[in-house]
Amino acid sequence: MKRSTLIFGLLSVLVTFISATRTIDNFLSKSDLQRLQQIFNDGIKSNDLQTIFYSVINSKKIPSETKDSLCKKLPGVYKDSKLNEFEKNYYYVGASTTLLCSEKIPSELVSQLKTSLDKDFSSTQELFYTFYAQKYLDSSVLKEDATKEKLSKKLLALLKKDDSLSSLGYGFYVASDLGSAASSVIDRVEDAIAQADEVDGKLLQFEGGLSVTSLVINGALRVTSNNNKAVPLTAEQTTKFASYFLSRRSVTQAKGASLLLESLRNIMADKKITPISIRIADNGQLPPEDPVMKIKICDLLGEALKEKPAAVKLTLTSKSDNKKAIDAENLVPSSEDSTVYKLDLKSKKLAKGTYKVDIDAGSFKQTNMVATVLGKVRLDKIDVSISEADSQTPTNKVWLDKYSKFPEVFQLDNQQKLSLRFDLFDDTTNKIMSVHQAFVRFSDKSGAEIVFVAEQDVAKAYKFELDIGARAGDFSGKSGVYDVELIIGDSSLVNSFTRNLGQVNLKFSLETRKEKTDNSVTRKPRPEIHHLFREPEKRPPRFVSDLFTGLCLVPILILFILWGRIGINTSNFSFSLSALGFHGGLGAIFLLFVCFWLKLNMFQTIQYLLGLSVLTFLCGNRVLRYIASKRLEKAEKN
Repeated sequence: MKRSTLIFGLLSVLVTFISATRTIDNFLSKSDLQRLQQIFNDGIKSNDLQTIFYSVINSKKIPSETKDSLCKKLPGVYKDSKLNEFEKNYYYVGASTTLLCSEKIPSELVSQLKTSLDKDFSSTQELFYTFYAQKYLDSSVLKEDATKEKLSKKLLALLKKDDSLSSLGYGFYVASDLGSAASSVIDRVEDAIAQADEVDGKLLQFEGGLSVTSLVINGALRVTSNNNKAVPLTAEQTTKFASYFLSRRSVTQAKGASLLLESLRNIMADKKITPISIRIADNGQLPPEDPVMKIKICDLLGEALKEKPAAVKLTLTSKSDNKKAIDAENLVPSSEDSTVYKLDLKSKKLAKGTYKVDIDAGSFKQTNMVATVLGKVRLDKIDVSISEADSQTPTNKVWLDKYSKFPEVFQLDNQQKLSLRFDLFDDTTNKIMSVHQAFVRFSDKSGAEIVFVAEQDVAKAYKFELDIGARAGDFSGKSGVYDVELIIGDSSLVNSFTRNLGQVNLKFSLETRKEKTDNSVTRKPRPEIHHLFREPEKRPPRFVSDLFTGLCLVPILILFILWGRIGINTSNFSFSLSALGFHGGLGAIFLLFVCFWLKLNMFQTIQYLLGLSVLTFLCGNRVLRYIASKRLEKAEKN
């Protein structure tokens, strides 16, 4: 008995967990559906055959005038379409049949489609379009089992040749109408689903985007449903696929809009796995005057559930202290909207802040939603005191109520300090509260503003202390009358305010003003910074430089001395134009290198060298040919 009780308890926990994964916080709103319908309305006026087809099959009411003109336009659009022949046939026949056009489909096309299933197909895509085009013409096309068997064999052969995701998707669609003849195709469904890619742990999709994902999912759901087989998706997978389809709500084409709606409807058809949407109905901010928590529970298309939960319970947990403010209280259905459940929280007197929202709707649960309870701040009184800068004993102390100001313009010099102390209360709970912004602002007639932060002490009271002498720099040492304002603000307050407390006359010492004036030069432009390059290293003495220059020239001097003693053989030198050009060009190149060393840059040197090199090369080539011919003549004479 204990064992059976334990097993039953574990199964209950498992079912609860699986059901909890079947909730999302998204759905197609009325504005989304209206936008998608507008896409179809605009698509009817299109001249694209595919767009017209998807718009027609998703338009419930088409005016008779629009319908008649569209029927007359279809043959011309069909003729001008650049789609594949089998796609054109499917879209044309499908649109014409759906519209119940009086214009007959051409007899040649009808005859072609009636015999089209006997031919061999190149892909499951061609089989899909051809089969369903013929089915639009004759819904009893699969009346005979022999036809189903024949198509099943062709389908299996095509899937064996191409088992890509898109091929499997088209195959699942066709197999859904073939019954037991194509039962082996159902075995491929699980393998196809396993190829889905997970995105951020929240979405599931197939490579290829919306078209491939919807093709595979819709085909898989159709083939298993029509053959009374188990759904190939778990509740968690279905939720992630549904989340992906809802993330594609921004489609702009009629085909994409049609696939999106078809996918969501097919997922919703199976109550065992379809997720539902549970979310906060509005922006999640609860004003103190009317703190009503509204929860929207609907299907993926924003409609009320056919089987409504017996009870919807709300749990609120404060994020600041992790304490439950409301524990499993029942929400009641709204009389204005059948998808909304609400609970009036006014009697709960919730403190201002952020709360975690958990919803228990029977077998469905949604957790970790966030709501903000807005508050109204109340300032009862302000303790204003004036004392010496080095003393804690006030020389003047005033209590300000809600609306009063300083009884006079306080005269303060640099030896005194001004102190403010006040408590902020939550008007709903009457408890001391904290805010994000508590400032004290000083402003004079010139428009200058100096803002200080008021901080909380241990007792959560806000305190502000201004030592006139120490903070003279913040006022630029400028004496005069200043308005004092208290600024209280918070994102979760409905009555943030600025309150004028009165005026003070600040008198700074002459030394303070002089010091501030002297320091004001720091606000002027700094002297220009000139970059200092690294100083060159010291060169050697002139004597050393000249000595090494002379040593470099010694080989040339030795060359001329040896030429003078031995003599120069110029017997083979030809004073032709080419010889003079070659030696002149060679000398000019050496001279160019000297110029490069002295003043030319690399680009200028290359520019001049290019011309000299061409001249020297041509002349040198001619000189060498001349010398070779002379040697050949001399050899022949000998």
